[in-house]
Amino acid sequence: MKPTHYHFILNPASRGGRGARAFFGIEDRYLKGSIPYTLHVPSSVEETLTLSRELADAHTVIIAAGGDGTVNTVATGLVQSGSPAVMGILPLGTGNALSYTCGVRKIEKAVETLFSGSIYAMDLIKTNNKTISYVTFMAGVGFDGKVLAIRNQISLGGFLSFPIAMLVTMLKDIGNPKSTISVAINGRNVLRAEKISSAVISNGHCYGFGFPAVPRAYLDDGQIELQLFPTKRSQFSAMAQYGLGWKYYPPSVERFSAESIEIQGERAGQFDGEVINQKVYSLELKPQSLRILAADGRFFSKPPLDQIRL
Repeated sequence: MKPTHYHFILNPASRGGRGARAFFGIEDRYLKGSIPYTLHVPSSVEETLTLSRELADAHTVIIAAGGDGTVNTVATGLVQSGSPAVMGILPLGTGNALSYTCGVRKIEKAVETLFSGSIYAMDLIKTNNKTISYVTFMAGVGFDGKVLAIRNQISLGGFLSFPIAMLVTMLKDIGNPKSTISVAINGRNVLRAEKISSAVISNGHCYGFGFPAVPRAYLDDGQIELQLFPTKRSQFSAMAQYGLGWKYYPPSVERFSAESIEIQGERAGQFDGEVINQKVYSLELKPQSLRILAADGRFFSKPPLDQIRL
């Protein structure tokens, strides 16, 4: 694919404004005179969504320049447009989870990928939430949602913020009764119990900063990976093992692959790092919904559709 134009959709608030300042340095160093591009700086999530829909075209690359929230909004707009436009990521946020999963961890690699990356078709997860329509990499219900709420309150950034948030949440939750959680997979009730502390729903491999959330998950395998953790301690232990590179599921973890999931009984949750509070979580896989640029195919099960050629 030879793009006719690049559209950068910049979130000016990413990382407290530091992301926007970083973009202008990137623009001067890498973009000017190299590619045909336009910079868009929307003032709201709604404007970002509208821009993504309107700019989508089969011969353009739409770049989400921001964090996980910006990536989610741009991806949603492209899917809603029905266009085969390609999405790229310029990781200017804090966690940058989907960017990590696509092999883009540094700005230099991100720019290189925009110029010569491979195009893959990735799955998305459709939600029943009115604000966040799709999940690109990760959702959680129960303890996982509470951890993300604490994580967003911690001023400490980086890889260690997740295990620290887990420990803080465990301490704050001591003595609180467990909810009775019911889980339906592919329309069939499989569990109704008080023994489940958390459900982690994965499309991608990791949380922010590349922190592993599941041993094996591919962005295009046509399956949602569901892990059910009986206790907070079991989730903390499993995540520590995944972080050390272990490639198997601990015996205490119930694991399912599904095309649709419904969870009831626990309100706390998160979609792509955004804290959610609702009674019922309905999630449905939408296979091959989004064309995305990636630096490598480690977390894709199928070969690329095409490659960028300037």
